[in-house]
Amino acid sequence: MRVNQRGVRPIRFLGVALLSVLVASTIASAAPNGQRSSSPLSVRLHALADPTGQTRSGRIVTSNLSLPSSGPGSLQRSPQGEVLVTIRTRDTTAATQAALVAAGARIRHVSAEYRTLTAFVAPAALQAVAAVGDVEYVGEALAPRVRGDASQIFARVGAQATTAATCPTGVQTEGVGQLKVDEARTAYGVDGTGVTVGVVSDSYNKEGSSPDADDDIATGDLPGTGNPCGNTTPVQIVAELGEAGSDEGRAMLQIVHDIAPKATLAFATAGNTMFEMADNIRALQDAGATITVDDIVFFGEPLFQPGPINVAISEGAAKGVTHFTAAGNANVLDGQGNNVTSYEAVAYRPMACPALKLRNNQNVLVPVSVNGDCHNFRAGGAADGTSGFSLSSNGGIFVDFQWAEPWYGVVTDLDIYVIDDATGEVLSGSNEINVGSQTPFEKFSFNTPTARNVSLVINRFTGNGTPRLKYVLQQAQNITSTEYNAKTNTVDVFGPSIGDHVATPEVIGVGAVRYNDSTRPEAFSSLGPAVHYFGPVRSQGDASPAAALALPMVLQEPDVAATDGGITSFFGSGNRFYGTSAAAPHAAGVAALFVQRAKAAGRAIDHSFVEAYLEAGAAPIPNGSSAANGRGLVNARRSIQLLDTLVPRLYLPLSRR
Repeated sequence: MRVNQRGVRPIRFLGVALLSVLVASTIASAAPNGQRSSSPLSVRLHALADPTGQTRSGRIVTSNLSLPSSGPGSLQRSPQGEVLVTIRTRDTTAATQAALVAAGARIRHVSAEYRTLTAFVAPAALQAVAAVGDVEYVGEALAPRVRGDASQIFARVGAQATTAATCPTGVQTEGVGQLKVDEARTAYGVDGTGVTVGVVSDSYNKEGSSPDADDDIATGDLPGTGNPCGNTTPVQIVAELGEAGSDEGRAMLQIVHDIAPKATLAFATAGNTMFEMADNIRALQDAGATITVDDIVFFGEPLFQPGPINVAISEGAAKGVTHFTAAGNANVLDGQGNNVTSYEAVAYRPMACPALKLRNNQNVLVPVSVNGDCHNFRAGGAADGTSGFSLSSNGGIFVDFQWAEPWYGVVTDLDIYVIDDATGEVLSGSNEINVGSQTPFEKFSFNTPTARNVSLVINRFTGNGTPRLKYVLQQAQNITSTEYNAKTNTVDVFGPSIGDHVATPEVIGVGAVRYNDSTRPEAFSSLGPAVHYFGPVRSQGDASPAAALALPMVLQEPDVAATDGGITSFFGSGNRFYGTSAAAPHAAGVAALFVQRAKAAGRAIDHSFVEAYLEAGAAPIPNGSSAANGRGLVNARRSIQLLDTLVPRLYLPLSRR
């Protein structure tokens, strides 16, 4: 919806700015036929660039931009206050880069394949950067999300842990026992020798960490000079973040080292954008890693086609590299037990928009006009342009909203908002210029300090398309009830949240099972499947849209599950590392043991070979499901044992089904 509003002020409650109003108006004289301005800047960046707060075509955006103030999904800023942006250009030649630098861009990364540069730009220089002749679009680069469980990650366990220098490693995760790693070591003499495992995460050893990487080496928790267990080959740092991170990559490396203590380890940061992560995955492949694993997701990775990271993983698979990725921790139940993690409609169903209001300069709610039409959330019966949520105190959502049009082929401009049920006031939302960004993606955050009933509204601002659409609650808290769910709407789809680069045929997606309970997956572990409708995003210099697939590709992720919540020495003795971020390196470590044994047996090894045997050896989870844990819990001994009895490639991996 595009709303006609002037003089809207930032909304504040209890002195704290909500992650709220991102709305805009359509003024016919300034935007004929409902089209937005042709400025290459995104709506949010246009607001940052204008100190008066007035955006083009009369749109007004609050200072908080409907994004978190920090953490996942927030703007990334330099210490000097510059904002990190992605700049899509007609080319990435030296001349174009020089022009951008002269305009005020501090370039961090260049993706020639996608004609996209990542750069820090001061807000005052955004307009100048956007005015460089070859620039097509400038958008904000949101902070990525690591897939550790935010509610429990690195939970303390106190005296149960020890930092004694024991061998084969120091503090050991309980995954060694749960995944039958100890039995595999004893029965087959495997320890990861001859296998290189590369980890992709936020950072490895940020300045000021305590303990730091050297401390981990001294206690035997990481390899390197001075390791008391004789594991003296240091972690190869292919790329480091260079700024503050959480060092979750080091925690993942500790887990791999616990499982496969003689494996060679490497690390590369995911960086600040999906384009940088894709290139750093390639860098690990080039550095000799035959197994790679990551736990990072970037907001805006496509849900309906393979994105840049998927492409990099597939390229590695063609070279024999096996990639594991954390399935995610986005599973959300409302207070009634309904899975409301995601909502997916087979098509946009147009109807008249509901009545909406905004506050004027006198803090009075006034009706606003709406451009275009809105989505009907009720699949049958009377039309309903809203989808209700009841939030208790400190409730909130972070919404990733996408629709089935390919990158570079976006012709439909959809927006999404949250409104107050009692008043119709627009509280938050996202209204990007999608025909300019050429990505079918909107994102926003909303939090409320007090209990509140709100609704989502989806508006078709321009275009006649009725594409399939989906939103995922990437973060959510304190949702007590929902108007629409699988019980009240049996036509649309609710629940599956796996997408982004987990949905790659060559990926082994990993769900989480708690270290002390092998009977059920973690409740937060994201559910599959994922479905692709278009080929991969490939710019190759012309930024043309991928063709639609003859038939949708259904990817039954995750493939397997592995341990989370195991003890690590990360940030001091006695920490438990929860989330699929912890599960993925457990599975990758088991793969290192398996590959070592397969190589010794003279087997030809590729990613599908490894996946097939890990899935075939996995133990069923009594209270699990394929949507949550794939084939089951990884079992190192059983997978290696099957090398002598299972005919390769006759076992079809789950992700191919």
